[in-house]
Amino acid sequence: MQVNQQTVADEVAESPVKIQVDTARALIELTWSGYVPGPIYRQVLNHAREQVNAHGVKFWLADLRGMGAILRPDELWTTLEWFPSMSNTPLRRMAIVQGADFFNRMSVERIMDASTPILPFEVAWFEDRDGALAWLLSEVPALQAT
Repeated sequence: MQVNQQTVADEVAESPVKIQVDTARALIELTWSGYVPGPIYRQVLNHAREQVNAHGVKFWLADLRGMGAILRPDELWTTLEWFPSMSNTPLRRMAIVQGADFFNRMSVERIMDASTPILPFEVAWFEDRDGALAWLLSEVPALQAT
């Protein structure tokens, strides 16, 4: 893991997922590319959750534009185990940049439809990264005032 004053960047071994943590903005960004096998998919999400807790991350940007399909067992794991575990984190907002892959979109929609009602943080969908980032960080001044 590379660390500097503003950003912690990490790549889980054997993963086509880039994980960046910007500690100054309390932001984590996951940029997915290609199909990610189930064990690596789960390792990536668990590692990202650990980063959220370790760095007090409040904003999550999931860039799924390059992501492939999520298999059904991993959908169920995400819905039944991973998202409930995110309830105990400092996360306040999650922005999802939708992927182009039809099967990925369907998987993510099923996961989020089942998970969003139980989440204690806001979730919003975007077609581009810039819009997602702007929405996430639009809360920053309000956080500094509290």
